[in-house]
Amino acid sequence: MTKLPPLNALRVFSAVAKHLSFVRAADELCVTHSAVSKQIKLLEDNLAVKLFDRSTTQVNLTAEGKTLLPAVSSALELITRSVKDLKQDDYSGELAISTPPAFAAYWLMPRLHKFKALYPQLRINLLTSDDIEAAYNPDLDVCICWGNADQWQYRDVILLVETLSFPVCSPDLLAQEPKLLNPIDLKQHTLISEGNDATWSTWLAAEGVTGIDTGNSMIIPSTIHQMIAARHGLGVAMGDNLTCADDLRSGVLVQPFASKIHDPSSYHLITSQQESLSERCKVFIEWLLSEANMTIPT
Repeated sequence: MTKLPPLNALRVFSAVAKHLSFVRAADELCVTHSAVSKQIKLLEDNLAVKLFDRSTTQVNLTAEGKTLLPAVSSALELITRSVKDLKQDDYSGELAISTPPAFAAYWLMPRLHKFKALYPQLRINLLTSDDIEAAYNPDLDVCICWGNADQWQYRDVILLVETLSFPVCSPDLLAQEPKLLNPIDLKQHTLISEGNDATWSTWLAAEGVTGIDTGNSMIIPSTIHQMIAARHGLGVAMGDNLTCADDLRSGVLVQPFASKIHDPSSYHLITSQQESLSERCKVFIEWLLSEANMTIPT
């Protein structure tokens, strides 16, 4: 059986033949001119033929080089296509994602069709949970969690978006009496909160507003239901630049005051170590970060 020449040397031969230049071939392959020359000499010695006529100003294929080129080009193209097909197979499995319910409802699901259009063969298994321990579930590929980056040890943590918090309400409530012209006017309105009023207290303090008892607000633990209550005019809720982005854009909710505060917690992508991630996991993370960068206001 005839021994095949070195594959890397054939790849270099293909690049030089395409450009008819050792320099441009080196640039394409991200190697030195010397490395290209050595690989071509290795191939010529292996085949015992001369593949290029070299002059000080020009490189041309010899008759032997022209004979070899179609077979090498076809073989390299077949290998490239086969490798791509193998990677596509990795996109055909299941992608298990866990996210907080509000993130899923208000941001991810309205955009997930874009990802599915790019990778239709991928099967999405979307779970919703506020449990930060979900990041350690071995059955999940990606967790999107709300919290501080240092909460997850032995995991790769990527900030999805820096969270900005601010009051939101329905446009009808904003138009009614009593008016919401200044933050102090919140004294005459119902504040919707999750029970822990830390974000409300921080925002009011930043505005220099005192005398509002946030303990008497309407308590709704679920962010989803807080936003539903705000849409229906039940009060003023504390929203953020991610979960409220689409409602603010469509006018379903409005922001009565321009001021925002930086929330100490944010949405993060939590995965196992990057070197162990599947291709389908990597493309989802890449898409998610790109989409967030384009659609989440700051």
